[in-house]
Amino acid sequence: MRATLLQGMANIRADNNKKLDEIRGTVDEKLETT
Repeated sequence: MRATLLQGMANIRADNNKKLDEIRGTVDEKLETT
């Protein structure tokens, strides 16, 4: 049970990092075009 919970947390964290990277990339593109 605990291992499953930790795995889920790791997945969520990885997903959040991916989203943050995408947002950062979008912001960088907007800054470059301005």
